[in-house]
Amino acid sequence: MSSPLFPFPLFPPPSIARTKRPPQPDAVNPALQRFDRYGAIYVSNVVPSKHVLAEEGSYFYATNPTIDTQVTYGIIAAFSDTAAAFALFNKDVAGGKSIYPDFVRIAFTGTAPVVPASAIGAKMAVRIDPASRAPTANFATLTQVNSNGLDLTGSIASVQAFSAGTMTVPASGPSVRTVARAWLRHVIPVTQDELICIFGSLEAGGGVVGATAGRVVSAANPVVIGPQEWGLFHIYFPSNATTAAAFEYDLGWFER
Repeated sequence: MSSPLFPFPLFPPPSIARTKRPPQPDAVNPALQRFDRYGAIYVSNVVPSKHVLAEEGSYFYATNPTIDTQVTYGIIAAFSDTAAAFALFNKDVAGGKSIYPDFVRIAFTGTAPVVPASAIGAKMAVRIDPASRAPTANFATLTQVNSNGLDLTGSIASVQAFSAGTMTVPASGPSVRTVARAWLRHVIPVTQDELICIFGSLEAGGGVVGATAGRVVSAANPVVIGPQEWGLFHIYFPSNATTAAAFEYDLGWFER
């Protein structure tokens, strides 16, 4: 049985347990569409989380090459335009997809993590640049994966991360923009610290702020890396002068 407005079979409501209807082919029924004043279609999101992005094959993930094995970063005590932790390049053609960073995480875990002994905290700055910022030293190209195991969509991102020292990148071009900043830790990081920055909601921060190890969540504003643009993630440890940090990392982003 079906109705003129809903072409799929209608089922009686369950009396006790909730049931899920069999999946149907995608269809468009103009009579059921609702638009806003800009012409966009309103939709009801049945999964109000980032699972929707993963389900459509738009969410990607990358992490340090060997699980539980930290990577040596280097001694960097202040922001440097030519030193970065991660570099994302959007390989898509003009007018194509954009890259939206979701989170960046560093963790002083693994077989032998090293904290920046003389640091007074940890900071991050994010810059986007249409000029080439392809790394020139101390970097590794990461293998990113689609978070949906059933989706074969490839990523438009080329992702480089620091390796055996702070990654060296060329100086910024004339159109570079600083688009986000984050205070990852307000005191010296310690072993077993997990420092995570979530993009898109400045209200999302919180977590451990004392001197003991814990999970510290910071937040940054939304960032968009357009086609043929570079996104540079500069992480530094103010006042660190004696010990090169070594930690694990991972990052996630979506592409649309």
